Parts: sequence; C-alpha cells; structure tokens
Amino acid sequence: MMLKKFRLLFPALLVGFLTGILFSTSWASEPSEEWVGKIVSVQGTVQARRMGATHWAPVHLNDTYRIGDMIRVREHSRAAVVLSNGATLRLDQNSAITFSSLEKKQTLLIRLLKGAAHFFSRIPRSLKIATPFVNGGVEGTEFYVRIDPDQTFLSIFEGKVLAENEAGSIVLSSGQSAVAGKGKAPELRVVVN
Repeated sequence: MMLKKFRLLFPALLVGFLTGILFSTSWASEPSEEWVGKIVSVQGTVQARRMGATHWAPVHLNDTYRIGDMIRVREHSRAAVVLSNGATLRLDQNSAITFSSLEKKQTLLIRLLKGAAHFFSRIPRSLKIATPFVNGGVEGTEFYVRIDPDQTFLSIFEGKVLAENEAGSIVLSSGQSAVAGKGKAPELRVVVN
C-alpha cells in the first residue's frame, strides 16, 4: 500500500524538484538588465549580501549585482568587477563596497566602506566614489582609492577627480594624489613613483 502511494507521488515530486532546479539555474545564469556589477575574477574568499538579505553568500564568476547589493573581500583575497558602464573595479583584500543608486545615465555611485579599490577603463567613465572621509567625482580612466583607519588616500593615474568633503575640496589630475581625514579638507600628497 505504501509502495503504491509512493509510486503515484514520486513523479509529481520529481517534476516539482526538477522545475525548481531549472528555474533557479536559469535565474542565476541570466543577467538582469538592471545589473550594475558583474564578477569577472575571484581569488580567495569573496562574499555578497543582496539588498534586503541578512546573510552573506559566496561570490562566483559571472554573478551579477544590483543597486543596494554589497560585496566584501576577505583576508588574502581579491576580486574584479566589471561595472555596467564597461569599467573595471578591482577590490583588494579586506575591502567592502555597496552599489548605490545611479545619479545620471552612465554615472555609477560606489560606496567603498573599507579597504582599497583600483578603477580602470579604456575610455573615460563617470563614476562617483563615496568613502567615510572623502567623496570623489571621477572623469577619468584610472585611479586608486584606499581607506585607512583615519583617512582616505586617492591617487589619480589618468583623468581627473574632484575630491570633496564637508571641510573642502580639491581637483586632482593625472599623477596627483591626496589624503583626507575626518573633518579635514583633502590635501595634495607627493607620491614617489
């Protein structure tokens, strides 16, 4: 009797299970038109937390992320993200970012919460970077930003950045660097190559 019920119920369970797997696989592999970041390189432990979620999940190659999602890179790890505007953002170990809302069509706001990031594009892109100590409006192709415990360091390899906070602002061009601490205006720093 039990075996007969199982034989009748098994095909329905199998169809339901396979449908669930196929649906979840197609959802995960098809990029959404709304994505702002796509993982193109993962080394070590990299995790993401989707907007509204409470847990961190492992990041995999080709995963896409939307506004409000967070990515964190753990100790001895790295990741590279291609942004929806075609630029590449490389995240160093102990870094965390949040994808924030778009301000203009092609301008993306990235909140670097901790760590360091290197931004690179073959053509100038519009990007805004927000850190705890300074915000930067970028019109350029390559720059580096690092958050230290008491300041943010910016170095512009190519392009231009308006670095600003509540205490002041400064425009940085190719080859220039600056630091900004809490309550202090950004100031130029000489970096030896």
